[in-house]
Amino acid sequence: MDDEGLCYELNFITMERLMVEVNSAFEKGDNYFSDTGLVILDSITKNSIMKAIGRLIERKYFTTQKGCKAESSNKWTVVKL
Repeated sequence: MDDEGLCYELNFITMERLMVEVNSAFEKGDNYFSDTGLVILDSITKNSIMKAIGRLIERKYFTTQKGCKAESSNKWTVVKL
């Protein structure tokens, strides 16, 4: 969540999991794979996710993304930017 209360959806995935997801999509007949805010990590740990978010902030990733209003959900983890 940024200072204006906007959220940005990020989906963290490892290369191994990405390959499974892509192959599954192709096997189902899709000719593409896409996912909102896809971020590929070497491992899915809190430390790895937080480090990636920090680097995305440094590289101004979120200035090119459209934020959405924050919704309360136990399915989401909110990190204050």
